[in-house]
Amino acid sequence: MPLTSFSRSVDAIRHNTKIQIYPDGSAKYTYCKKAVFQEKGFERAPEKNKGNILTELTYKLAEEKSPRDRTDELMRRHREKIRDIVLCNKFQYMLTLTLNKDEIDRYDVDVFKKKLHKWLNNMVERKGLQYVLIPEYHEDGALHAHALINGVFDFTNSGKRDKQGRAIFNIPEWKYGFTTAVRLDNNIMRVANYVMKYITKGVEKIFGKYFWSSKNIQREPKTVLLDTPYDTVKEKEFKPLKYDDTLCFKYADTSLFTRSGSSMNSNNVIWTNADGTQEELTLEQVCYRLQTSC
Repeated sequence: MPLTSFSRSVDAIRHNTKIQIYPDGSAKYTYCKKAVFQEKGFERAPEKNKGNILTELTYKLAEEKSPRDRTDELMRRHREKIRDIVLCNKFQYMLTLTLNKDEIDRYDVDVFKKKLHKWLNNMVERKGLQYVLIPEYHEDGALHAHALINGVFDFTNSGKRDKQGRAIFNIPEWKYGFTTAVRLDNNIMRVANYVMKYITKGVEKIFGKYFWSSKNIQREPKTVLLDTPYDTVKEKEFKPLKYDDTLCFKYADTSLFTRSGSSMNSNNVIWTNADGTQEELTLEQVCYRLQTSC
């Protein structure tokens, strides 16, 4: 960021619209009545008795909500984080890892955590494993884990199929018990919603976190900040603070583009212009189009 950019006013670097753009072409629009979304690289030291609007909002919401409500909010945020990870990465398999009860105490969290952590790190380093993983208890209290992973293993066909008729594979590299892996379909949103269901009320942070994920993945979608006339947005309004009529939000989901065919560069997308014509663009070019169209 050039040094001259720091001369921009606060109004110029804060916006009221945030667009999160996912690789599959879907996008989430968040509109606010106030300009609360600040461009990266322009963090300012807080003035006396003044702080970041969204930070203040977080504290005020915490004061207003009961412990149960705060738990709901925490769950929502973690589910959104998992949703972003799933939508931003090309996971290919749903993997379940269990422990062999004859060799390992399946009820000991520390034992499972240690062996799983070591194995995951080893697979990331040796094979380039990418994953998001959620540990879970069986009904009898035994531990297991569900994960979305890329296709880096030498999968062996078990000869069995799941309830949906998908072939069930095994991973020989997991030496501590048993594995099942099924190929994911192309409905990435359905996959995201399926994984999100594992983070619900009553779910424990078994490893101190609701989920683990490898460091070699994309965690957040591309983000574009814009300014939009708030009153022109025809979406339902949400007001998190009952006493503040200016801090209101509206949300919308849409599709911005489609992916190129197999004959085109896989990193490019198909953008449809207002006149119906189509262009092949990079994701960065799509972001630029959005920023310059307002």
